[in-house]
Parts: sequence; structure tokens; C-alpha cells
Amino acid sequence: MRGVLGSLVAAALSWPSVCTGAEPKTEPPTASCDQVEVSYGWQVFAIDGAALALGTAAFGVGMTQPEDDSPTVGLGLAALGAYLAGPPILHGARGHWDSAGESLGMRVGLPLGGGLTGLAVGAAICHKFEDPDAELDLTCIGMPLGFAILGGGLGVLVAMGLDATLVAREPATRAAAWTLVPSYEPRSHSVGLNAMGRF
Repeated sequence: MRGVLGSLVAAALSWPSVCTGAEPKTEPPTASCDQVEVSYGWQVFAIDGAALALGTAAFGVGMTQPEDDSPTVGLGLAALGAYLAGPPILHGARGHWDSAGESLGMRVGLPLGGGLTGLAVGAAICHKFEDPDAELDLTCIGMPLGFAILGGGLGVLVAMGLDATLVAREPATRAAAWTLVPSYEPRSHSVGLNAMGRF
């Protein structure tokens, strides 16, 4: 009987890894097979929602009170600060400083790249609508500017979405759990309960 149990234990120890299908290694694994990641993207969405609300409020105040631009500037700066600094600070507070750098890089780079791309596309298209006989044709000023604003806005939305869905992730913490397993000892014919836990 001991020989059979010994063979089963040796076979179990030498069985290939279920996770990777690779041959067993002598060094201990660095990560468990069932490592699960959870998302905290809803917190990023909440911060970006506040930034969008501040930006919308700045636009509305600027339209209704064009003579006084101080509220508009204040709300606009608050929206910009929430957009640029809010999610990176969130990542850093959770201990993910690499994610904070990725978040800030996307939030600066994607709108900038989208704005420059829109500017180039608008400049290329505007020549088709330019009036060569006009003394002052504003087509090649307004069209590139409009495309630049559109491209920058799309870059902002893409950065928000990528940050919340791809960057805002972390390993799940496994909660402690325990259970009772019945046991039977054939030599003494005794029955008992063994407590088994995961901490």
C-alpha cells in the first residue's frame, strides 16, 4: 500500500504545470496559476466624468457671461487638472506608479497626436475649398483649426477609455477562507474533522 501511495505522490510532483503546459522546474514558481486581475476603472471614469462636467460648465459659463472670463478660466483649469492629474494620482495612491506614468503619457500624448493629425488633415483638405480670387480666404485657417480640435477631443476620449479599461487593473487579493474536512483513521476506527484554510 505504501508503495502505491509513494508512486502516486511521485507522479503528482512530477506532473507538468497545468497553467503553462511546461515541464516541471526545480525553482519555486513566482506567481500562482490562478492569479486574477480586478479592475478599478469605475474610479477612473468617475474622475473623468467630473473633469468633463467641469469642462462643460466652463463652456456654458463662457457662452452666457462673455464679459467676465475669470469663472471660465477657473473652471477650465480645474477640468484640465482633474483630467491630467486625477487618474495618475489614483494609480499612484494604489501603489501602481508604472500605471501612473502610462496614464499621464496617454493623457498628454494621445490628444496632442490627435490634434496634430487633425491639423495636417485639415490643411490638406482646405486647399480644395480655397478661393484663389478672394483677397482674404479664411478657409485654410478655420478648417485646420476645427480638425485639430476634433482630433484632440477624440484623443482625450480614447485616453480616458484606455486608462479605465486597460491601465486601471491590479491583482486580486485572495481573502482568507477555511473549511472542515471529515477524516477517518482506519487503525483506531475513529472519525474526526480537520480544519483546512487558505490565508
